Amino acid sequence: MSKQVIQQLRNGILPPELNFNLDNQTKDIDWTKVQYNTFYKNPSYFSSKFPPEWVDTFPCFDKLVGIFADKAKTPLEEMEERQQLINTVPN
Repeated sequence: MSKQVIQQLRNGILPPELNFNLDNQTKDIDWTKVQYNTFYKNPSYFSSKFPPEWVDTFPCFDKLVGIFADKAKTPLEEMEERQQLINTVPN
């Protein structure tokens, strides 16, 4: 796919993958992604990831969720960690 994109650029064509015009994109916003970027350290965000019945079933659920929130990485830290993993995997 990247060869095709490069070839289109060489021919003076803007590939659809690089066209960031809002008219060509879907207008639906994935609010869960926005919420993650805004509230990734919020314990209520982490508790919403689990089934509601777990709150009452596990007595230490709130403490665990608090630990998850405290140890949460920023979106940038997660991206950098993934990039490091990609770069260390032997081909």
